[in-house]
Amino acid sequence: MASKVAELVAAQGGEIDDAEPYAELWMGTHVACPSQLTTGGSLEELIAAAPDVHLGPEVAAEFDGKLPFLFKVLSVNKALSIQAHPDKALAAKLHARAPDIYRDPNHKPEMAIALTDVEVLCGFRVHAEIRQFMTSVAALRALVGDDALVSRYADGDDDALKPLFSAA
Repeated sequence: MASKVAELVAAQGGEIDDAEPYAELWMGTHVACPSQLTTGGSLEELIAAAPDVHLGPEVAAEFDGKLPFLFKVLSVNKALSIQAHPDKALAAKLHARAPDIYRDPNHKPEMAIALTDVEVLCGFRVHAEIRQFMTSVAALRALVGDDALVSRYADGDDDALKPLFSAA
C-alpha cells in the first residue's frame, strides 16, 4: 500500500481499493465524520457517558464535555492547500450564524507530526520576514538553539536554515 492512511484503515478491518487515493483519516467527534468504536457506538457517545474520565476534569469543564480537537492522519503525496481556521470566538460566532456551513463551533489548532518521510514548510515566508523574526523573537531563537546559525542567517546567508528543515 502506498498510503499510510490506507494502511491504518486496513488495520481496522476496512476494505481498501488500490485504485482509490487514501489521503486523510479523521478520528474524533466531528459531525462530518464521527469515529465509530469497534465495540459499538461512537466516540462521542463514549465521551458523553463519562467526560471527566475520558477527557479529564479540566478539559471536560473547559470544553463542555466535548472533545476539543479533530485528530487527522494525512498521507501527503503532493502539495496540499493551506487551510486557515478561525479562532475559538470567531468559530462559535460563525457556527451560531450559519451552522449548515460552519458545522463546528470549535477552533481548529493544528500540529504536524510526520509518521513517514515528508518534506514540509517550503516557502511560507520571504527571507526578510524570517530574518526579522529570528532576530526579534526570543522564543524562535531559543527553538532554533544555534546562535551561530541564526547569526549566519541574519547576515544574509539564505542557505543557513536548510539544516533545520532537512534534519531527521
